[in-house]
Amino acid sequence: ELQFYFRQGLRVADWPSITGFPNEGFSTGQPLRGGQREVKIGNTAYAIVSILVKLSPNKTGPLSIGPVTATAVLIEAPRTFEERFFGGRQQPVNLATETETVQCLPLPTENVPANFNGAVGSYELTVTAGPTNVATGDPITVRVRLAGRGQLDALTLPEQSAWHDFKIYPPTVLPLETADQLGLQGAKTFEQIVSPQTTDIKELPAFTFSFFDPEAKQYRTLTQPPIALTVRPGGVAPAPVIAASKTSRDEAPATQQDIVPIKERLGTLSAVRPSLIQQTWFVAAQSVPVFAFLAAFVWRKRTDDLANNPRRRRQRQVEKVVREGLDELRQLARANQSEKFFATLVRVVQEQAGERLNVPAASITEAVIDERLKPAGLPDESCAALHELFQICNLARYAPIKSGQELAALLPKLESVLEDVRRIES
Repeated sequence: ELQFYFRQGLRVADWPSITGFPNEGFSTGQPLRGGQREVKIGNTAYAIVSILVKLSPNKTGPLSIGPVTATAVLIEAPRTFEERFFGGRQQPVNLATETETVQCLPLPTENVPANFNGAVGSYELTVTAGPTNVATGDPITVRVRLAGRGQLDALTLPEQSAWHDFKIYPPTVLPLETADQLGLQGAKTFEQIVSPQTTDIKELPAFTFSFFDPEAKQYRTLTQPPIALTVRPGGVAPAPVIAASKTSRDEAPATQQDIVPIKERLGTLSAVRPSLIQQTWFVAAQSVPVFAFLAAFVWRKRTDDLANNPRRRRQRQVEKVVREGLDELRQLARANQSEKFFATLVRVVQEQAGERLNVPAASITEAVIDERLKPAGLPDESCAALHELFQICNLARYAPIKSGQELAALLPKLESVLEDVRRIES
């Protein structure tokens, strides 16, 4: 469990992101988001955010974990009117832990059960079987449920040496019943088909499962009592009987003609149609699956390229946001809704500028014009127009524009500025 402590009052843009997790001799699972809680250390209150990672040792001896590195994005408290209007600045912070050493002990080599297959943890065993009244060769479903705490996904059924009078089929695994995020607490159920091979069988022999209990530091063997069975002889299929009518005398076989007589008349003639391969519609129909496959291939290729290119994906999303935002601004201008108009205007500018500069949209303020946009190639006229738009938005909080015509007059200037920002090479 990785715990991140944030002093009360700090705002975090998103969950911390792990950037490095060096470890030696472990199999590492996917990081999972844990819980959040508050704690007070001394006179300072902290918010604790945790990330859970499942580690499984692959060898014995001293094993090292870390230093684990992570990144968190903090949102600074707004200090000026402009920051209060557009939100505080975002500041990335790099975090690192110290190296931890874990001593992994080998399993004891004494008193190892005969059917031990590597299970480690603490478990309870339940076995059911049915039907119990069968014929030889009939299937019996044996359901084995192992519940407890341990590496559930690694559990397998041990070989049952007492089941030698049964034909045993490979088991199937039902979905895990997990009680925690890491899948260490819960139950695993197996279903195995067995078939009795002789009528001498009176019971399904006891099922045993052995595991090592790390808390008790010893091997344990769980045994399920035998299950009574009734096995009948298998049915024998009777030989098929062929019914035939009796006659007073045997019929002589019909004589075969070696030479067929010559046909003197041709009979009715009909026109022979061309084969399908010679018909145009059939040839054209064969090209439909080819074109459908090519279209699907091109669509999948574009989808994969878009999924592997976050910059292009964001560009398309921002194009949609800007297009819808301009339509919304025209509607707000006609409705003379000044407050929503300027809020939407600021959002559209932030989204377009943030996409070009590859920064979060919330970090775009008026100061970015001279710090980032102008050096990136935004013309002086557009910089001045963008300054004017930001200033009008600030003044609108105290002196709202009440005329819809005044609001609509800002749209051509906004569209011109957005077009120049869009031309900046990212």
